[in-house]
Amino acid sequence: MRKAHIANILIAVIMSSMIYANYQYYVIPSQFLQSVGAAYQVRDGDAELISRLYTFHIELSAVSPGDASTYLPRYEPVDESTAARFFESFGIRGAPQGIIETGDIFFGADNRAMLTIYKFERTLSYATFFEPSPANQDPIDPERAAELAREFVAARALYTPHHEIETKFDGASFDLTFVNRLGGLKNYSFNTILSLDRYGRVLEFTYSDMTFERLSTHSLISPKEASLFLPADPDDSHVHITSVELVKTFENSIVQPAYLFQGVREDGSTFRSFVLAAQF
Repeated sequence: MRKAHIANILIAVIMSSMIYANYQYYVIPSQFLQSVGAAYQVRDGDAELISRLYTFHIELSAVSPGDASTYLPRYEPVDESTAARFFESFGIRGAPQGIIETGDIFFGADNRAMLTIYKFERTLSYATFFEPSPANQDPIDPERAAELAREFVAARALYTPHHEIETKFDGASFDLTFVNRLGGLKNYSFNTILSLDRYGRVLEFTYSDMTFERLSTHSLISPKEASLFLPADPDDSHVHITSVELVKTFENSIVQPAYLFQGVREDGSTFRSFVLAAQF
């Protein structure tokens, strides 16, 4: 499974080089924002189908919470000196071939890990190579995993304006997502994420120090209206919604307000879905 993951990372590196070629700064025209809003209004939520697919264990307000801002990510390229600092902080010197630079990425690896820096996204991806599970070592708990995540980031002097860490455990590994706030709302755009095995060893790490520029402010639909735009596949397992929260997410090339619906399917799996909230 780890080898497959490493292969996926390499494929992502190649695809990113293709997608982000010569892509540094951009301005979103007002016509595009209007088209986003128009597209959102095209779909009529099927209330009857939603009621069959979802049970809401919370009260969904029919009143809009007001308005919220959209934001534009600023793609300021990582220069060579900044990249060198990142490689130094992770202890990777790119042996034996050195650090590789293409038009879009810096890449380096040694016998224990590899680091990829995406220049125009100001994002880095770090992955360790497969090692056997340690013998006679006790698994860690979620609290220790969060502690290790903070220590890992602090030891590399990475800028992390994050307000909290959200922890998920699948029985074999922890995914720890660093969540900051943007415009007073939790921001699920360009998150820093650390993956640890059940013994606390680092598997993968994704880091972003993206900055954002406020773009515009829009009125919001209500949570009840938003519920009509949840995924509506009649073949899906029934979902029990246990929480809804107004947050920020990256969609249509901008960071914008959305409702995060969370719950559990009847087969026991977790459910999580973002529904865009801004009226353009």
